[in-house]
Amino acid sequence: MAAGYFYKAGKCWDCTKLWEATKDNPVEDVSVDSFIQQDVYWNFGTFKELAEEMKLVLDADYSYPVIIDENHELIDGAHRIVHAYLDGVKTIKGVVIANDQWPEADYDETKAVKQYQDEKVQEDIRRGLEKASH
Repeated sequence: MAAGYFYKAGKCWDCTKLWEATKDNPVEDVSVDSFIQQDVYWNFGTFKELAEEMKLVLDADYSYPVIIDENHELIDGAHRIVHAYLDGVKTIKGVVIANDQWPEADYDETKAVKQYQDEKVQEDIRRGLEKASH
């Protein structure tokens, strides 16, 4: 199974870290239909990209659990959900990642912006000092 990434609120996690965090969590049945009605945005620029995405869906092994959060939001397993839906499967296995199990994000936009702003301030200070010394 290929590892992916989960993005939310300016943060990004490598799903392999989320699987590591939930490896000892109990597996439960989750309703496929409860996810099919959720809004999702997948951008396909070309028919080739759409075809490649459909191949990922059809190759997805829905016997492997999905990850959901405590609010029942799908974290990892969109291709498995869609494949199960296409096959008429009503429930698949899933694990819940508890709020206190989330590892540190691999990318945090807020921290990146703050770092950029700090670097920009330092650059402005350096330029100011250079001007003052001339």
